[in-house]
Amino acid sequence: MSVGKVDRVRTVVEPRRFCTIAYAGSQAVARAWRILGTLNEMTIVQSAPDQFGVWRDDVSVYRRQF
Repeated sequence: MSVGKVDRVRTVVEPRRFCTIAYAGSQAVARAWRILGTLNEMTIVQSAPDQFGVWRDDVSVYRRQF
């Protein structure tokens, strides 16, 4: 997935979730969700459309070790 240049970025803040959406003109071209599961776990979902316009997700889960 390749996004290229963007015109603006929108931030959405919700309880336990934070999202960044990148726009080229009025079209959303990428987004990234950061989701806090428990106090020691965070999931990151990065999304962008492929060459056919179908949105694809890449999901990563991070756990803090004490």
